[in-house]
Amino acid sequence: MKEEQYFPYIRQSDLLFDRKLRAKLAKLPINIATKIYSIYSLIHFNRHYVKYKCGKEFTTAYVNKEAIIFPSPIPTLKMFLTACDYKKWLYRKYSYPGFVEVEPDDIVVDCGAFVGGFAMSVIPNAKQIHVFEPSEDNFKCVQRNLGKYENVILVNEGLYNNTTELKFNISSNPVEHSILTPDNQEIKDTVKIKVQSLYDYCQINSIYRIYFCKIEAEGVELEIIEGAKDVDVVKYAIDCSPEQEGKSPLKEIRKILLDRGYEIKRRRYNLFARKV
Repeated sequence: MKEEQYFPYIRQSDLLFDRKLRAKLAKLPINIATKIYSIYSLIHFNRHYVKYKCGKEFTTAYVNKEAIIFPSPIPTLKMFLTACDYKKWLYRKYSYPGFVEVEPDDIVVDCGAFVGGFAMSVIPNAKQIHVFEPSEDNFKCVQRNLGKYENVILVNEGLYNNTTELKFNISSNPVEHSILTPDNQEIKDTVKIKVQSLYDYCQINSIYRIYFCKIEAEGVELEIIEGAKDVDVVKYAIDCSPEQEGKSPLKEIRKILLDRGYEIKRRRYNLFARKV
């Protein structure tokens, strides 16, 4: 099998070692942890060298002559992903070669953008990218990473099954912020956020077809699919990880999309759908 046909492209033994290393680094002050991981990325044969600049509000990862901005402190998992080429990792995660990929001139929705890594990976191909990120702190990073691109539209809101306001739980880990209880069970704060259905968003903005819709929404993926209603979405890439009390929405989402006329494929908890 060719490398581009599978994900992840890191050996399991390597993943396990890295996970153990990051567990130890998580116990250290972040400025020390990032320096150690930077050295590790330099000497590792299968990593990109990354330098980290840790600030009070943002951490900047410098890799491949590019700067990617994260909220501080940067999660240790993101240290690993930046050293694996962050954009390449996310592009592969949400692609199923020959079936669901971003193609030239696609109109793309990136729901649950975090800092905009996936959108960054498809900017050269996409005609337009609508980027949704409800967290205020994460959205500041999105603005810094994507604000200069003319084909990117930034939306500091979430997607859901209707248009309303919801309580949003802020976790100590910025990738765990969620409408639901965060995976790590730690809630630092609760705020109100605006959410809207994909159907309403498309109606308001006169969008008649979405060619690629990526969804990673910390457990409310099913609600987002419900809110799409009869929007003409050609391709979906959906993270259906078990975020709702340890349960995955994959089965329910699969049924909805089959009923709407999609062909379905999956890779672990990632579901890919293309309109027949």
